[in-house]
Amino acid sequence: MTGLGGITGILTTGLSMMGAAEERKRQAEAQAKADIFQSYNEQILAQEGYVKGFQTNTAMTQHLMNVVNNIKAVQGSSGTEPGSPTEQSIVNRTEGLGWQDTARTVENINLEAKQHEAAAAFYKQSAQDILSQGGGIF
Repeated sequence: MTGLGGITGILTTGLSMMGAAEERKRQAEAQAKADIFQSYNEQILAQEGYVKGFQTNTAMTQHLMNVVNNIKAVQGSSGTEPGSPTEQSIVNRTEGLGWQDTARTVENINLEAKQHEAAAAFYKQSAQDILSQGGGIF
């Protein structure tokens, strides 16, 4: 009976190791799927960020043009000569500050979108690494 008990023990150990390997494989596949899902979410956030940047640029440009036109209208109604150095100075200063503000705001939005792109690439690579290390294919 000793021989049979030894064989049973070896078989039990072997089956236990196979079960543990299968469990590790299932866990790796689950982690890879979670990483792919997170990568997809980050890609969506990046796309939304770029759209937001475009919309912000458009809205801020329209607002700036309204402000400049209002300045010109007020100056015209107050008797300031069109194209005078005073008018040009005020308009140029307003436009300059407006363009700087627009560029800064849009650049910050786009940088955030780029961070989401980088995160998406990280999660995608993480999933590929897990699968290449024996996590299986889902």
